[in-house]
Amino acid sequence: MLTFIRSLVLIACIQLQPPSDPDAIYQFSTMRALVEGQLDGQMTIANLAKHGDFGLGTFNGLDGELVARDGHFFQIKSDGSVQTAAKGDFSPLATVKFFRTDAQFQTNQSTLSEIEKQIDSRCKRNSFVAIRIKGRFSAVLVRAAKKQSTPYKPLSQIKDFQNEFNLGEVDGELIGFRCPKFTTPITVGGYHWHFLADDLHGGGHILQCTIDKATVSLDETSSFDLKLPDSGAAADAQLDGDAADSINRIERGTSILKH
Repeated sequence: MLTFIRSLVLIACIQLQPPSDPDAIYQFSTMRALVEGQLDGQMTIANLAKHGDFGLGTFNGLDGELVARDGHFFQIKSDGSVQTAAKGDFSPLATVKFFRTDAQFQTNQSTLSEIEKQIDSRCKRNSFVAIRIKGRFSAVLVRAAKKQSTPYKPLSQIKDFQNEFNLGEVDGELIGFRCPKFTTPITVGGYHWHFLADDLHGGGHILQCTIDKATVSLDETSSFDLKLPDSGAAADAQLDGDAADSINRIERGTSILKH
């Protein structure tokens, strides 16, 4: 009888353990690993979809830009084309979340920096925020990374790792995250944006944009789940030191060689 009671207590304790936070942002690998040339993907799109229906990232070998919205995952190739990502495609770095709107506001005739200031005024300084901005854009400049060949180099050593596209006036959606700045080099501290046109005829990593009229939806959370690579070169790579400056140049500059 005592053994039976102990078993019941053990089962009860296991069942009472809280599950992982369903409101958490989930990230596979780190920005530091990516900029140091750890470009072999280990996370499939199918597995990413278990952790979120919204997000951004890249593909194996830096083969374009990843955008996820409403459970659909897309690959924006270096020629500017958009295609549905296969469930078996691999990513070396991606950030996803099950998007649930906490707050919403309208914006007209705004620059992206102006909207970022509005978001900052509405959200806690040290929270994570997933952001959707859907509407009409009067100007959009994006980039898409070019697939690299092995042996991979650090991104700062690649002279021409992206193509840039001026999408002009377009209907579409910005997919983004705001992470606390102190989370660099795990994440992109601050804002990180990708874009996808409604007609799927363009998209990429945002360099510049101006919003004509749009709805801004915010999903704020204090939870962040990180999954590190557990095999391959990335699992044993030397990633010490401060990479904040390199990450900032790569993510926010029109070219890493122009800074």
